Amino acid sequence: MSTIQLNIVGDAPASVTLLALIRLDTGAAIPVTPALPQPFVSMDSQHWNYGPFADPAPGLTYSYTYRITWPDGTYDQLSDTMEGSTPAPKGCYASQNDIENIYGPYNIVRWSDIDNANDPPIADLTRIQAALDYSCAEINNFFRDGPYELPLSPSSDAQTLRNWSAVLAGAWLYASRGQQDSGGQSNQYQSMVDAIYREMGLFKGGVRRFNAPRRWPTPSAPSAT
Repeated sequence: MSTIQLNIVGDAPASVTLLALIRLDTGAAIPVTPALPQPFVSMDSQHWNYGPFADPAPGLTYSYTYRITWPDGTYDQLSDTMEGSTPAPKGCYASQNDIENIYGPYNIVRWSDIDNANDPPIADLTRIQAALDYSCAEINNFFRDGPYELPLSPSSDAQTLRNWSAVLAGAWLYASRGQQDSGGQSNQYQSMVDAIYREMGLFKGGVRRFNAPRRWPTPSAPSAT
């Protein structure tokens, strides 16, 4: 559980009130009981606490806004952030942030929350990590028996590998979210996946090339037979 702790230097406030607690990525309000606004508890004249409440999910950042009211009735309204303790999921070629850059942060959170039990949805980091692991395995399996050593070296073409992995991971989250749809978005995402496989085929077939270690050396001169 988390507690917001304030150390207020200078004059002693008359009161401190928490006005808002939101997710920084989506702007969605974090549900707390009782509902906000709620007062901080004065530990002494300088130290004020609010909480406890549920920790931010690993990898998420919360933003909170609070008001310090002074004895003369004036006030200051301030904001700060707090973060979950675990870093966001990361795969061998892409990260959660890369998936979000293509599909949008809210979609990734919503598709990962497979039970649809939370409003607003809460990121299931285990499923997001599984999506990244799937995309890594899918790319490596595609290039198995191809010209390059596996796993592919990210330094060979980091942007291309990152895009492949992020598109495949996001599409996996969407397709595995336990819902059916009538076509539109599903067809759009499938066309993105199809384009990735076509592009990977060009690299595997030698039409396009990575500057990456190869499974066998490239001859530098004709060899005698």
